[in-house]
Amino acid sequence: FGACHTEFVVHAGRARIIEVNYRAIGDQCDLLLARLLDIPLFELILRAHLGERLPADLGARRDGAARLDYPCADRAGNLIEAPAAKELTIDGVHLTYRPLRPVGERHELYRTNRDYLGVLRAVGADQATVDRVSADFLAAQRWEIQP
Repeated sequence: FGACHTEFVVHAGRARIIEVNYRAIGDQCDLLLARLLDIPLFELILRAHLGERLPADLGARRDGAARLDYPCADRAGNLIEAPAAKELTIDGVHLTYRPLRPVGERHELYRTNRDYLGVLRAVGADQATVDRVSADFLAAQRWEIQP
Protein backbone atom coordinates (compact mmCIF):
# COMPACT_ATOMS: atom_id res chain seq x y z
CA PHE A 1 0.00 0.00 0.00
CA GLY A 2 1.18 3.51 -0.75
CA ALA A 3 -0.15 6.92 -1.66
CA CYS A 4 -3.31 7.21 -3.73
CA HIS A 5 -6.08 9.71 -4.33
CA THR A 6 -9.67 9.69 -5.50
CA GLU A 7 -11.24 12.34 -7.71
CA PHE A 8 -14.95 12.96 -7.19
CA VAL A 9 -17.72 15.47 -7.84
CA VAL A 10 -20.42 16.40 -5.34
CA HIS A 11 -23.77 17.27 -6.93
CA ALA A 12 -27.20 17.52 -5.30
CA GLY A 13 -25.80 16.20 -2.03
CA ARG A 14 -24.32 13.06 -3.58
CA ALA A 15 -20.75 12.17 -4.48
CA ARG A 16 -19.83 10.58 -7.80
CA ILE A 17 -16.39 9.01 -8.12
CA ILE A 18 -14.54 10.09 -11.25
CA GLU A 19 -11.42 7.97 -10.81
CA VAL A 20 -9.12 6.34 -8.27
CA ASN A 21 -5.42 6.95 -8.85
CA TYR A 22 -2.73 4.74 -7.34
CA ARG A 23 -0.27 7.58 -6.89
CA ALA A 24 0.00 10.79 -4.91
CA ILE A 25 -2.06 13.69 -6.17
CA GLY A 26 -0.24 15.85 -8.73
CA ASP A 27 -0.26 19.31 -10.33
CA GLN A 28 1.43 20.65 -7.17
CA CYS A 29 -1.52 19.62 -4.99
CA ASP A 30 0.93 17.37 -3.12
CA LEU A 31 3.12 20.37 -2.26
CA LEU A 32 0.06 22.33 -1.13
CA LEU A 33 -1.13 19.44 1.02
CA ALA A 34 2.26 19.08 2.73
CA ARG A 35 2.30 22.79 3.65
CA LEU A 36 -1.39 22.88 4.64
CA LEU A 37 -1.08 19.90 6.98
CA ASP A 38 2.45 20.88 8.08
CA ILE A 39 3.69 17.30 7.79
CA PRO A 40 6.62 15.72 5.92
CA LEU A 41 4.25 14.21 3.34
CA PHE A 42 6.89 12.80 1.00
CA GLU A 43 8.89 11.27 3.83
CA LEU A 44 5.73 9.59 5.13
CA ILE A 45 4.90 8.23 1.66
CA LEU A 46 8.41 6.82 1.28
CA ARG A 47 8.29 5.28 4.74
CA ALA A 48 4.98 3.58 3.90
CA HIS A 49 6.49 2.22 0.66
CA LEU A 50 9.42 0.88 2.67
CA GLY A 51 6.96 -1.09 4.80
CA GLU A 52 7.16 1.04 7.92
CA ARG A 53 4.07 1.45 10.04
CA LEU A 54 3.12 5.08 10.35
CA PRO A 55 1.86 6.56 13.61
CA ALA A 56 -1.92 6.79 13.99
CA ASP A 57 -1.56 10.51 14.66
CA LEU A 58 0.68 12.24 12.14
CA GLY A 59 0.48 15.53 14.02
CA ALA A 60 -1.19 17.16 11.04
CA ARG A 61 -2.40 20.73 11.35
CA ARG A 62 -6.22 20.88 11.18
CA ASP A 63 -6.94 24.60 11.31
CA GLY A 64 -5.71 25.80 7.94
CA ALA A 65 -7.15 26.81 4.60
CA ALA A 66 -5.65 26.48 1.15
CA ARG A 67 -6.17 27.26 -2.49
CA LEU A 68 -4.57 26.48 -5.85
CA ASP A 69 -4.95 28.70 -8.90
CA TYR A 70 -3.74 27.96 -12.41
CA PRO A 71 -3.65 31.02 -14.69
CA CYS A 72 -4.40 29.62 -18.16
CA ALA A 73 -3.66 30.72 -21.69
CA ASP A 74 -6.82 31.84 -23.44
CA ARG A 75 -5.35 31.65 -26.94
CA ALA A 76 -2.46 30.19 -28.92
CA GLY A 77 0.70 32.21 -29.38
CA ASN A 78 4.01 33.29 -27.90
CA LEU A 79 4.17 34.07 -24.20
CA ILE A 80 6.03 37.39 -24.20
CA GLU A 81 5.46 38.50 -20.59
CA ALA A 82 4.85 36.55 -17.40
CA PRO A 83 5.67 36.87 -13.70
CA ALA A 84 8.78 35.24 -12.28
CA ALA A 85 8.72 32.69 -9.47
CA LYS A 86 7.77 34.28 -6.14
CA GLU A 87 7.40 33.22 -2.54
CA LEU A 88 5.93 35.67 -0.06
CA THR A 89 3.56 36.06 2.88
CA ILE A 90 0.71 38.59 2.79
CA ASP A 91 -1.76 39.00 5.68
CA GLY A 92 -0.65 35.66 7.12
CA VAL A 93 -1.15 33.81 3.82
CA HIS A 94 1.91 32.04 2.42
CA LEU A 95 1.96 32.36 -1.38
CA THR A 96 4.13 30.34 -3.73
CA TYR A 97 3.92 31.18 -7.43
CA ARG A 98 5.75 29.08 -10.00
CA PRO A 99 5.71 29.70 -13.77
CA LEU A 100 4.93 26.60 -15.81
CA ARG A 101 5.73 28.01 -19.25
CA PRO A 102 8.86 29.98 -20.13
CA VAL A 103 8.65 33.43 -21.68
CA GLY A 104 9.34 33.21 -25.40
CA GLU A 105 7.74 29.82 -25.85
CA ARG A 106 4.98 29.30 -28.41
CA HIS A 107 2.00 27.03 -27.69
CA GLU A 108 -1.23 26.10 -29.32
CA LEU A 109 -4.41 26.33 -27.25
CA TYR A 110 -5.16 22.82 -25.99
CA ARG A 111 -8.05 23.45 -23.54
CA THR A 112 -6.31 21.13 -21.06
CA ASN A 113 -3.79 21.51 -18.25
CA ARG A 114 -1.19 22.06 -21.00
CA ASP A 115 -2.59 25.62 -21.13
CA TYR A 116 -1.47 26.37 -17.55
CA LEU A 117 0.87 29.37 -17.50
CA GLY A 118 1.70 29.03 -13.82
CA VAL A 119 0.47 27.78 -10.49
CA LEU A 120 -0.26 29.71 -7.30
CA ARG A 121 -0.30 27.81 -4.01
CA ALA A 122 -1.77 29.67 -1.04
CA VAL A 123 -1.99 28.51 2.59
CA GLY A 124 -3.34 30.47 5.55
CA ALA A 125 -5.57 30.31 8.59
CA ASP A 126 -8.99 31.08 7.07
CA GLN A 127 -10.50 30.56 3.64
CA ALA A 128 -11.81 34.09 3.13
CA THR A 129 -8.35 35.60 3.65
CA VAL A 130 -6.66 32.94 1.50
CA ASP A 131 -9.18 33.60 -1.30
CA ARG A 132 -8.81 37.39 -1.08
CA VAL A 133 -5.01 37.39 -0.99
CA SER A 134 -4.85 34.92 -3.89
CA ALA A 135 -7.26 36.95 -6.03
CA ASP A 136 -5.38 40.18 -5.29
CA PHE A 137 -2.02 38.59 -6.11
CA LEU A 138 -3.24 37.18 -9.43
CA ALA A 139 -4.95 40.45 -10.40
CA ALA A 140 -1.62 42.27 -9.95
CA GLN A 141 0.23 39.91 -12.33
CA ARG A 142 0.45 40.12 -16.11
CA TRP A 143 0.65 37.36 -18.70
CA GLU A 144 0.80 38.49 -22.32
CA ILE A 145 0.41 36.17 -25.28
CA GLN A 146 0.90 37.42 -28.83
CA PRO A 147 -0.47 35.42 -31.78
